[in-house]
Amino acid sequence: MSLTLDPHDNDFVLRRVDASGASAEIVLSDDDVLSLSQSAQLLRDRILSKRTPVGGTVSAVFATPVVQIGLAPDALEENILLTLVAPSGAQVTFSLPSHIARHLVERLPVHLAKARAASPATRQ
Repeated sequence: MSLTLDPHDNDFVLRRVDASGASAEIVLSDDDVLSLSQSAQLLRDRILSKRTPVGGTVSAVFATPVVQIGLAPDALEENILLTLVAPSGAQVTFSLPSHIARHLVERLPVHLAKARAASPATRQ
């Protein structure tokens, strides 16, 4: 089975080919693709919650490595735009209000210290 989303003229075609080779497709507009991308994140979280052990202390997550970040003010200079870049070059940008950015600044050193302490390379 395969699932692809390909540009087609000014739109996109979402195509699914099943194991028997049968194909189904739907044409999506730019707005449809943007809506689908937001829905995909919510659905991913719902699927992963089904894979989290009941009563456990760990949760299933889908984590993407980050190879680069970008920081910039938004157009009104009210929020900070945080862009995360994956190894594939895919990017996602979040708009952080100042109170969230402050929380990140406070908590990041704590988690960095924990990661360093847990790393075998830093225990020597």
